[in-house]
Amino acid sequence: MNIGSKFILSIVSIATLAVASTAIVLATLSSDKTEEILLDARRDQMISLRNVATEILHQYFGSLENQILSISQQQSVIDATRNLSSSYKPFAFFVGRTDRPGQREKLRQYYQDNIAAQYSRFNPGQRFDTNAVIDAMSDPTIALQTQYIAANPNTLDSKDNMLFSSDKTSYTTNHKKYHPYFQDSLKRFHLQDILLLDTNGNVVYSVKKYIDFAASVSSAAFAGSGLAEAYNRASQLESSGYAFVDYAPYPGASGLPTGFISAPVFEKNKRVGVVVLALSSVKLTELMTYGYNWEASGLGQTGETYLIGADQTPRSASRLLLEQPEAYAAQVKALNYPQQEIDKILATKTNVAFQQIKSHAIDEAFNGNAGTTIDSNYLNHQVLTAFAPLNIMGQKWVLLNEIEMAEVTSKLGAIQKSFLVYAAMTAIVVIILGGVAGAVITQTIVRPIRETSHSLIDIAEGEGDLTSRLNAARKDELGELATGFNQFVAKIHQLVLGIKGSMEGLSRTVDNMNTVAEEGSESANTQQKETEMVVAAINQMAASAQEIAGNAMNAADVANSADTEGKHVQSVVDNAISSIEGLSEEIDQASVVITELEGNVGNIVAILDTIRGIADQTNLLALNAAIESARAGEHGRGFAVVADEVRALAKKTQDSTEEIQEMIERLQKDSIHAVNVMASSKANGEKSADIARTVGTSLIKIADFISTISDMNAQIAGASDEQKTAIEEINRSMVEISNSGQQTLSGVNSITQNSADLRALSHSLEEQIQQFRV
Repeated sequence: MNIGSKFILSIVSIATLAVASTAIVLATLSSDKTEEILLDARRDQMISLRNVATEILHQYFGSLENQILSISQQQSVIDATRNLSSSYKPFAFFVGRTDRPGQREKLRQYYQDNIAAQYSRFNPGQRFDTNAVIDAMSDPTIALQTQYIAANPNTLDSKDNMLFSSDKTSYTTNHKKYHPYFQDSLKRFHLQDILLLDTNGNVVYSVKKYIDFAASVSSAAFAGSGLAEAYNRASQLESSGYAFVDYAPYPGASGLPTGFISAPVFEKNKRVGVVVLALSSVKLTELMTYGYNWEASGLGQTGETYLIGADQTPRSASRLLLEQPEAYAAQVKALNYPQQEIDKILATKTNVAFQQIKSHAIDEAFNGNAGTTIDSNYLNHQVLTAFAPLNIMGQKWVLLNEIEMAEVTSKLGAIQKSFLVYAAMTAIVVIILGGVAGAVITQTIVRPIRETSHSLIDIAEGEGDLTSRLNAARKDELGELATGFNQFVAKIHQLVLGIKGSMEGLSRTVDNMNTVAEEGSESANTQQKETEMVVAAINQMAASAQEIAGNAMNAADVANSADTEGKHVQSVVDNAISSIEGLSEEIDQASVVITELEGNVGNIVAILDTIRGIADQTNLLALNAAIESARAGEHGRGFAVVADEVRALAKKTQDSTEEIQEMIERLQKDSIHAVNVMASSKANGEKSADIARTVGTSLIKIADFISTISDMNAQIAGASDEQKTAIEEINRSMVEISNSGQQTLSGVNSITQNSADLRALSHSLEEQIQQFRV
């Protein structure tokens, strides 16, 4: 790359670096500022939505307050409460009184087929205790639920479609009269149910006819429920008052979260009962989701508004649960939420009053503070939260408006991308302009340099004329460059002239040194060959001496081994002699023992003869006894049996004695043979001992001879070692002489080679100097 191209590239690089640096700085500053602007805008939006949701809630519960106060004071409601309460207990007298057990069983079967199934569907893993509920019911409850629930042909959620029962009671007449009004009010005000209770806590009327209809709030099924609390609190109020019970799982609605607003019903200052409005959390969820239109309301793809009650559980459902139940379940499961609770939330499609939610924003709101923060939500996602405390009919709630930070900052990437595109376009324009400017500037600077370069090439590629000079008339830096070059060429001219004269003298000296080196090389070669012959002869003599010494040492070792082995054999022979003598003595002792055994055997034979005689006499006596018993007839029969046994025993004794006699005779023969064998073994042992003594004497003589040979071999080996040492000394000296000769020869050869190199270098310098015109 020439200097012009480098100059242009430098200008373009500087321009590019400047643009890139500016873009990076601006991108960093704009990114931070843009993120701050986006965050502020979203924060303001969250605050606005929070304020809107707060206003919506106040309007909703304000309307409920007006409704409960208005309903409780309407004459038709007063009349309905009074008339339905007075006809509540008589209904059981007129309907089913003669078949109350049949009614109870019919109702039990209905509960098992419908109520229990619905309860299990909404409460996975739990069982509805039908028998406990049915068995605890009063007669009015059994009668009214049989007629208006079990015998009602409509579905569980549409039992209110039946206007009256088939009976002719005053209760049914009153129900037919007032039911349309209450049914219309329920639909207009989006209520879950409207209930009327008498002064004893009996639900004398309900629109939807859930299982709390006709029941008592003091019964085991409803004691402690939200309905019981609403009734008890309203019973303590004077007229124009109301009570609100927060949302909680309610057994009358299969465990679904339900809130209650209640008010006392008075007629001329006389309490006639309580009216209760049952509130479903679905309405609150609809309000907090803006009719399930999150994106249209400005909440984007992840934003949501929800409520938290004093027990830190929601009062409106989660957006993710409503939109993607499976994704919601997977995420809360990953946070170790109990599986049974997850199943219940999925079955009821709401987490209201079920899922515990805690966060810094919630704590701040319960402390009475309102504001915004970046916090982790109930799914452990980073969210921008706008929070505020609420007071809903005396209940402390928290309103949260949240959106995930990932969505808040998502537009930042698009803005940064646009900025980078603009920056890249600007950089391209700057690079093009920088290239054009660089080309123009380069032409004004590089042209004089290129002219000077052509002049230098003429000098270098011509005849090497050192007398040539450049034009130094310019008054700028290039003129100074030409002046410096002329001075440099002049100095080289003088230097080449001096080298040329020196080279001529060097050539003559190299020729003389080469002649001397060749003569020294011939002498050194002759000396080296003679030295190598002497060294070879000495090496052969040293090898022979070493072989003799080795054989002598081997002979000495063999003699020593033979001597050692002879001594070992001598020891073995001595031990053999001792063993043979011991064996002879033991044979003598064994012979004596066998002789004694032979005498004892004779004694046993005598004893056997005595036993044989006794057996013969016993046999004879037994025979005589048998004869005498035969003479005695019947009286001697027992004695004859004994005589037979004795004779048989004597016969066995004789047989055993004969067997023992045969065994003893064999034993006598064997003992006599053993005595003879032992005598023969003793004689052989004595002969073996004599032979062993003779061998021992011979081994002692052999050991003396081997010891003498071993001493002689040791002397030979010593002499051979001394000869070997002397030869090695001579050989070492000759090797040193040979090495010295080799070094001398190498030195001479090196001198010869260096002389040749000097001659070649001298010729080369002469040729190079001849290229210059001096």
